[in-house]
Amino acid sequence: MTVDVELFDVLAQRERGLHQPMSRGKTVSLVRSAWAPSHNGLVAAAYLAKAGRRVCLLERRHLLGGAAVTEEIVPGFRFSRASYVLGLLRPRVYRDLDLGFPTLAPWPEDLPAGSQLLHAPEGGPLGRGGRSLTLGPREDMNHQQVAQFSAKDADALPRLEALLNKFAEALAPLMDAPPPNLNKFMPQDSREK
Repeated sequence: MTVDVELFDVLAQRERGLHQPMSRGKTVSLVRSAWAPSHNGLVAAAYLAKAGRRVCLLERRHLLGGAAVTEEIVPGFRFSRASYVLGLLRPRVYRDLDLGFPTLAPWPEDLPAGSQLLHAPEGGPLGRGGRSLTLGPREDMNHQQVAQFSAKDADALPRLEALLNKFAEALAPLMDAPPPNLNKFMPQDSREK
C-alpha cells in the first residue's frame, strides 16, 4: 500500500518557516519505509489514507521512526529503541493494512526472547557479572534461567506466568477496541477542573 504524504520535520520548520514540507507530492510507502514518524502515527496515517483522507505526518524529534528506530545512544553503539517487540503488532492491523513485509515472519518458537547482561556488576541486582537472563516458550529452560539468580523465583515462575496469562486473556480484546470514554466514569465536577 502506498499513499501520498507530506513529511514535516518540526526542527527544520525553524529554518525554513512553518509548514514547509521536506518532500512535496512524493509517494512514500508507509508500510515498507524505515524512515517515517512514530509507529503509532504510521498506523493512524495508513488507516486515514486507506479511508481516502489526505495525510500529514509531523515528527517532533530529530529522527523519524518513533519506537521503531535504531539510533546511537552511546557513542559508537547503535541500539534498537523498541523494534524487538514486533510481536506486539496487532494481527488486525497487519491484516487491515495488508502489511506484506517481505522479511516479516512469525517468531520461531525455539528462539528465545531476552536480554544479555554482558557487564552485570559483581553483587549487583542480577548477581555475578556476565550472566544473562534469556526467556523463551519452554518452561524447563525458563526455570533453569531464572534459577541461576533465585531458585525460589524459578519455582514461583509457573504461577506468575499463569496469572499473567489470565490478565492477557482478559485484556486482549481491548487491544483492538476503541478506548473507553473516561468522561462517563468521572463526576461532572472532576471534568471541569
